Amino acid sequence: MMSNSSLKSLKIEHLRGSVVPFTLNFEAGKKLTVIYGENGTGKTTICDALEFISKGKIGSLENRGLGGKLNSYWPSLGKKSSDINVTLETHNSSCSAQLVKNNVIMNPADKKPAVEVLRRGQILGLVEANPADRYKEIKRFIDVTGAESSEAALRELIKNLEKSRDTAVARVQENETAISQFWITAGSQGKDSLSWAKTQAEQDLEAVEKSIKDLIALKAAYALLQGYPPKYKQIETNVTAAKAKLTETTASLQAALSKTAEGAGELIEVLQAAKTYIGGKSPVEFCPLCESAEKAPGLEQAIDLRLGQFQELRIAKQNNDSAVKILADNESMLVRLRSDAATAASDFETKKSIVLPNTEIKTPDQSAPSELEKLEEWLSNSSTLPEEWLKLETEWQGLNKFVETLRQAIKTYETNYQEQKKLDVLLPQLKDALEIVSKERITFTDGILKKIADDVGKIYEKVHPGEGLDKISLELDPDKRASLEIGSKRPTRPSKN
Repeated sequence: MMSNSSLKSLKIEHLRGSVVPFTLNFEAGKKLTVIYGENGTGKTTICDALEFISKGKIGSLENRGLGGKLNSYWPSLGKKSSDINVTLETHNSSCSAQLVKNNVIMNPADKKPAVEVLRRGQILGLVEANPADRYKEIKRFIDVTGAESSEAALRELIKNLEKSRDTAVARVQENETAISQFWITAGSQGKDSLSWAKTQAEQDLEAVEKSIKDLIALKAAYALLQGYPPKYKQIETNVTAAKAKLTETTASLQAALSKTAEGAGELIEVLQAAKTYIGGKSPVEFCPLCESAEKAPGLEQAIDLRLGQFQELRIAKQNNDSAVKILADNESMLVRLRSDAATAASDFETKKSIVLPNTEIKTPDQSAPSELEKLEEWLSNSSTLPEEWLKLETEWQGLNKFVETLRQAIKTYETNYQEQKKLDVLLPQLKDALEIVSKERITFTDGILKKIADDVGKIYEKVHPGEGLDKISLELDPDKRASLEIGSKRPTRPSKN
């Protein structure tokens, strides 16, 4: 931008009324230059030249119905657009502007001057327009864009924060309603819903969770005991059946033995052992018993023949051996079941001892018996307890969830309430700040307007002395952000008699 040094000269070449190059020299050391003359002497051309070199346009041709390409009217008569040249020289620098292919080129660009032109039409518009439009005509001479931007940002912030506060208030009311509903459901205990909720939220959930865990362990131990009586009955039935079967197979074996020679049973065992020994060893080279090779060939077939002669006895013995094994297996299973049941009974008593301090948990009066025969009766006497335990567990689980929900509701309420309180303090402060900023802008603008009005009044008095129109006032309406009021004071003249 061109420096603030005083103007030296303005040279205009072939722009509008400048049919020949013309140089206007400014008086050194003066801050104000007044140019006056008759119509057609070039005042408008000088203003056009200043606007051309500063803004790249000519405002005197605008709004005259000349179409969109106004630059065709810029050259003086008989000249081309490329002939236009305007040079503004100060005591420290110089800047020129030319029209090149419909574009105004500044040279150098960083020396372009800052110029504002207020034309007669604009002055008439300023006087005749309504207050809001007057301010639009003169606002470019009063740079308060920063203050206006700050006011707009502050207004937007206040608007947004007011919405946030309304939201916070609504949420606080919602939270209060929710907490109040919990309070009413619980019987409206305590002084008010909020104090009751805070008391409820302080409950020790760790103790409740531990009680739930211990109760679940007790239920599992009891359920394990419930599985033993059916198993015991089944194994007892199996043992009875196995004993009956053993008695039957033993009788059959004795009957078969009575039909054979003495020692036939032992002989069958020897033959079966020999068959197992030489099975798959073919051919047999010698007898495994006497080590004779004479009758080794056909030995296996001979064993099969002898065993066939004892078929009934062999089958009876196999059935008897199977019955013995089945009975032994079932009796072994019964022993293991008794041991497991005793261990389960002991484990239940351990779980029971853990919950005994909690009087809300009911337990069997008698200890769990370690004898299987007594377990079914013990379970029958305590059969109502599992349902009571389930009901208590459900109640504790509900309490756990209720307290967690209540805690979250209180936390949300306090968060929204604090947000509301913060905004209740902040919003009045921001509104006060907006009022201060607005007043400062108006005061600043009014000060500039007063100076403009005073200077215009002085000039008017010099041009039209004695008319009494030197007292012009320009003021912003304090209730409107951009509304300009104009007034004047005439001296009171005595009336003629």
